[in-house]
Amino acid sequence: MPHCENCGTKWNWADTLKIGFKNNKKCTNCGERQYVVPDLSLKTYILYLLPVITLIVLNILFEFSTGLFIALATPYILVAIVFMPYTIKLSTKQKPIW
Repeated sequence: MPHCENCGTKWNWADTLKIGFKNNKKCTNCGERQYVVPDLSLKTYILYLLPVITLIVLNILFEFSTGLFIALATPYILVAIVFMPYTIKLSTKQKPIW
């Protein structure tokens, strides 16, 4: 879990999940606004993209029905949402994505 860059407080899973979707949130301890650092490592990219690419390739090769594709993609999306907070880093300054 990430820590507040200002006070060092470890964020809980729910707050980290919220900042992952909003990109900024105030620290519950010190009130300083924290931003998601747009620095994802190669491991994080592989963690999120490899299953997506695999699923898309399998869909192209085997021509899955829409229902089957959704049934296969849903567990991956849920797992990605559960693990997303563990990959987030925080900063007190907003940094450009690129």
